[in-house]
Amino acid sequence: MKFPDFEGMVGWIHDQGIHVILWVTSFVNEENPEYQMAVDNKYLVRNEWGKVRPIEWWHGKGGLLDYSNPEATEWWHGLMDKVRE
Repeated sequence: MKFPDFEGMVGWIHDQGIHVILWVTSFVNEENPEYQMAVDNKYLVRNEWGKVRPIEWWHGKGGLLDYSNPEATEWWHGLMDKVRE
C-alpha cells in the first residue's frame, strides 16, 4: 500500500494549513488485488474482441473503468466514497 496511513497523512497536511485536492484516475492496475475481479465482471473497457487490453500509463499498466457499465460505475464510486470519507 502506497499510503498506509492516508487519514493521518491528510490530517498532518491539514494541520500545516494546506488544502488537499484528491485527483483520481479510473485505471485499475494489473497488480491491484481487485484487477482480476474487475476483468471477470466486465468492469473494464474491452476491445472489439471482448478482451481487456491493459494500457500503459504514467502510473503503471492497467485497465480503464467502463463507465457505460452501471455495475462498474457503482463499484468504482463505492471505492471512491471510502477514500473521500
